Amino acid sequence: MENLATIGELAGKYDLTHRAVRFWEQKGLVRPVPTDSHRRHYTPSEVAHVGELVRLKKCLFSLHSMKFWRGAGLSVKRKLLEQQRAENNRKISELNQAQDEVSKMLVEISQQEVTSRLAR
Repeated sequence: MENLATIGELAGKYDLTHRAVRFWEQKGLVRPVPTDSHRRHYTPSEVAHVGELVRLKKCLFSLHSMKFWRGAGLSVKRKLLEQQRAENNRKISELNQAQDEVSKMLVEISQQEVTSRLAR
């Protein structure tokens, strides 16, 4: 049982909460090693896998997409990353449009404020 990380060590290494690690376990993304003490322990390869999950989360991967990562070949991983990049670009475009609309509305409010002051 040497070289196994506890849930606290795993969570601390990647700045996760215990709750987040347990949630990923429930979703089948993380696999603790069964122990006699019924405490969660993780192999070095599982710790490394959690590091990949953290990176995927930063890339805005869904839990569904994250499930395909483990055991996937390089070509599948490339396809997942390319799909996520395309989705992120779509979201960026949508946010840029939203920001443009907010800016237009702020200009309109400013114009209404000036008109209101002049009417007094």
